[in-house]
Amino acid sequence: MAVAGGVFLVIATVLVVAALASNTKSVDVHLFGIDISGISVGAVFIGGMITTILAVLGLILFIAGMRRNRRKRVERKSLQKENRRLNTQPTSTLSDLQTPASPDSNGSSGDVPDFTKDPPDKR
Repeated sequence: MAVAGGVFLVIATVLVVAALASNTKSVDVHLFGIDISGISVGAVFIGGMITTILAVLGLILFIAGMRRNRRKRVERKSLQKENRRLNTQPTSTLSDLQTPASPDSNGSSGDVPDFTKDPPDKR
C-alpha cells in the first residue's frame, strides 16, 4: 500500500510540473461577478489544487467527527446497559465486602492487637 501511494505521489508530481510548465497562456477568469484577466493557466491550475486540498481536508475532518460521535454513542449505550445491569443486582453490605485477615503464627490477625488477652508480666 505504501509503495502504491508513493508511486501515485510521484505520478501526480510529474503531472503537476508538466501542467505548469507547458501552459504559459493567459486566460480571463469570471468569479462571482468579478472579471480577472491575464491569469496564467498554471495559476488557475494551482487554484484548483488548493481548492481540492481544502475539500479533501474538510471531508477528512467530517469523517473523523462522525467516527468519534459513533464511538461515543456506542460507549454511552454500553455504559447505560452496564448501569441497568448494576441497578438490578442486589446491593452488598460492608460485612460482605470485608475479608477476614489470615492469622499469623500466634493466632492473631497481625493487623490489630488482641486486647482480650492478659498483658505479659513486666519484671
